[in-house]
Amino acid sequence: HLLIKMATGSSLFAVTEDDDLEELPLTSPEEKESVIVTPDYLLTDSEVAFKNISIKAYERKSTTTFPKEEYYAFEIITILDETGQSEERLEEEEEGSSKTTQLNSWDVWRRYSEFELLKSFLTAVYPYLIIPPISEKKLQGSSGIFSKITFGEDVEFLTQRQRALEIFLVRLMRHAVLRENVWFHRFLSQQSNWKEDMKETGYQAIMESKFKAISRAFGSQKPDSKFMDIQNYSIDLKAALESLVNIREKMVVFWNGMYYGYAHYGSELSQMIETEKELADALQKATGYFDSYAKSIDTFMEEEEVRYLLPLKEYIGFCDSLKLVVRKQEQLQGQYEKAEDAIFAKVDEKEKLEKQASEGGTGGGFSLKKMFKRGPEVPIEEKIAALETEMRELDIVCKEKRRNLKAFNQQALKDFEHFNTQKVADFRSVLVNFVQLQIQLHRKGLATWQKIKSSFQADSPN
Repeated sequence: HLLIKMATGSSLFAVTEDDDLEELPLTSPEEKESVIVTPDYLLTDSEVAFKNISIKAYERKSTTTFPKEEYYAFEIITILDETGQSEERLEEEEEGSSKTTQLNSWDVWRRYSEFELLKSFLTAVYPYLIIPPISEKKLQGSSGIFSKITFGEDVEFLTQRQRALEIFLVRLMRHAVLRENVWFHRFLSQQSNWKEDMKETGYQAIMESKFKAISRAFGSQKPDSKFMDIQNYSIDLKAALESLVNIREKMVVFWNGMYYGYAHYGSELSQMIETEKELADALQKATGYFDSYAKSIDTFMEEEEVRYLLPLKEYIGFCDSLKLVVRKQEQLQGQYEKAEDAIFAKVDEKEKLEKQASEGGTGGGFSLKKMFKRGPEVPIEEKIAALETEMRELDIVCKEKRRNLKAFNQQALKDFEHFNTQKVADFRSVLVNFVQLQIQLHRKGLATWQKIKSSFQADSPN
């Protein structure tokens, strides 16, 4: 039946327009009969239930090796949900075990490079998932017009990084698949040798093979329309978000200039106190209002960064994650198409041989290659039999690639639905926060101007 399909040039698989691939199960009969061993890097533990993950502090540390290297580490505190613990753990708590605190929470310190390693690990072993981004190596904040004492540390930068890394961990904690990965649990709980133990799982070999495949892979000739839509969407979304970030940067310059001017107003009015005795009290009050108003922009900028700017930057990173998933899908699609083309090439070759056999040929006419070839001519029947064997082997390979493609598409599209639901809720919250902050800022301004007005009207004869 398969050879008839090949010979007639019809599709090897009854593929519908929606590319459902219904006739190919995700698991082959051979796989069902064999024992499937889960690789170490994909081990999961569904019994661990998280209640909260937070980064409480950062601290400057140094390595113990020579030469010493200074770095900043972040303290991660993980609170476990007691209702999600195993019966054995609950029994220990009921007995008043001294390990109760350790069982209900984890406390570890991690440096930024370890967060990067965790993200690289998850990207390698879950190519079909939209892995949350981590903070940039260099964050550009909106420094207030009043400088802060930093004691040699970039407090604003470290605070932003602390917040961004915490969001990254919370995203993982809320993801139905990623939160169960054992190496994510060990990242949150293992005090030492986490990096070394994880590398021993062999996941780096996967990354290297993926990189090699990307470097030599070609694009699909028949790209999946659903994934093309996702790619186009990610490009458009990234452009829109980057425009919002650029507008915000211009607003920072505008606000800083304006509030710097308010500080100057206060300074100049204070100079008039000595000369304008009758207005001294009013000028003193107005000076204080102007100074307080000018300094308030710092608080506003800090809140806007956390509640508006950082979420925008996070979703710019999500756009890159989306494009990476699409790129991997294109690779699988291209590999399947290449395998299918190989089969049809063999079909054409077989048809030519069969035509020669029907015409009484022996395998082809005169050629220089045959003239210099040593040994007896291979009978055409043997050539056809050899081709049929190759076609059967290629069919197995093609079905496997098709099965892999189907599994990837199903998992990736399901994760995109989860991402889209999350994104809508996040955008709604971010935009509401943005509007609320503007309202607070302008209410503060209106109240300040009312106070300044009242201070000058207090001593007025009218």
